[in-house]
Amino acid sequence: ANVLPELKTMGHVFQPQVGVSGTTVTPELAGLLDLPVDYGVLVESTEEGSVAWRAGLRAGRRRVHLGGRDYSLGGDILIALNGAPIRGTGDLLRRLLASRPGDLLVLTVAGAESPRAVELIVPEMTH
Repeated sequence: ANVLPELKTMGHVFQPQVGVSGTTVTPELAGLLDLPVDYGVLVESTEEGSVAWRAGLRAGRRRVHLGGRDYSLGGDILIALNGAPIRGTGDLLRRLLASRPGDLLVLTVAGAESPRAVELIVPEMTH
């Protein structure tokens, strides 16, 4: 992405803070953790009060230790953004960086319930 216009107008590059962090879901991880899908981003945490939290995105409450790290199970898995599949955290980050304040993002979420759509508005960047 061309960051020069953002540097000129804002003095920095736009980095949306939606308040969610997660782990890339691979077919191997999905098999080991018995996840309902084999791609996407497993929500590991949401920041209370953030855009993601207010939209209803949640991490699971069950913790599993596997391969030297902990995973949160039973929560949401982000599988698409505005209709296009999310293959992992890098994919999600690239698309968030391409968004602008005020943009409507529609996330398709798999989890304990059948897939559902979650809408969030990209917030202004805090300094």
